[in-house]
Amino acid sequence: MSMKVNKLYTLISLALEGNCSNTSDIVPLYLPQQLYLKPVARLNISLQLPNVKKMGKSVSHWEIMEKLRELLKPEEFTVLKVTKTTIEFVRFEAEVEVKSKLKYAVSKLDNRMIKLKDFNDLMRIRAAEWKSDFPNRAMWDDFFQNNKEMDEMRPGERPDTVHLSNLPSKWFMKHQALSDEDVIPSEKIFYRTMDAFRDMKLVHKGDDNAVELNIKVTFDKSKHLSDAKIRRREIVRDRLVKKAREKEEKEKAEYEEKKRMEHVEKEREEQVKLQKEQRRKLREEKRKAKILEKLEVSGTDEINAKIAKEEKKLLKVQRRLEAIRLVEELFKRIKTQCLITRKQ
Repeated sequence: MSMKVNKLYTLISLALEGNCSNTSDIVPLYLPQQLYLKPVARLNISLQLPNVKKMGKSVSHWEIMEKLRELLKPEEFTVLKVTKTTIEFVRFEAEVEVKSKLKYAVSKLDNRMIKLKDFNDLMRIRAAEWKSDFPNRAMWDDFFQNNKEMDEMRPGERPDTVHLSNLPSKWFMKHQALSDEDVIPSEKIFYRTMDAFRDMKLVHKGDDNAVELNIKVTFDKSKHLSDAKIRRREIVRDRLVKKAREKEEKEKAEYEEKKRMEHVEKEREEQVKLQKEQRRKLREEKRKAKILEKLEVSGTDEINAKIAKEEKKLLKVQRRLEAIRLVEELFKRIKTQCLITRKQ
């Protein structure tokens, strides 16, 4: 089984999940996971129809199902659904709580007559126990012995593997599997497993409620546990691991390159800012030199007085320029914020 209890890989096709109201007939499958098997109590029901096409009338499936439920009382169907409908008959598939009630259900329904609304004629119900389509030994012996691509001397190419799929993963989350060295697949285990699953439902019994699933079990036909298939899966897994590792390394390299570019851009901006400051200081020194040349005075006091006066003028001009730059920067930021708001 896929639980690796006997290194069996299982295939189960799930039908609709439903609450299991009666657990009196369940048998343990794997108690650590609260898993059980429950015998399928299924029956097929068909209803012969009059010539509805000629009469120009339609049949209500819902009305038929209500009639069937009435006939079965006090027992109830756990499942009742339409499987096929034609102008000649309607076929249903139904289930009852436990298999011990199956014969009773068939006797309550088979050969009974019902009358539907808008129809004058009575209609006959036929009911019978569901015929199992579970694989038997003759089927898998025929498959493996007559298939030229199978070699019964090799594991996975003989009846040693049961295939289950679409199991609810939450039912297996706490499972601790045995190591591959502890288990050996064998035909005897396969036979016992197939017998255990024959015409059974899968039941998960929790503390408060039980949930059942209709399952269909078959033998593996795909060589899933053959050496070649195992090796192929290993190759695919290695490729996926390698691809994931390469993707991770690429993302890491891209992230590091992005951080490096951000650092380079920050250094460039600081260098530009430093060059602007140096040019500003150079311009001020040139202005002072021009002022000294323009004054053409002798004596330190007079020169200093004129320099101070010119520096005041220069300071006013400089403050005015700074105010203009500040206003320009303010308008620039307001414009940028407006553009961002419009994009949002």
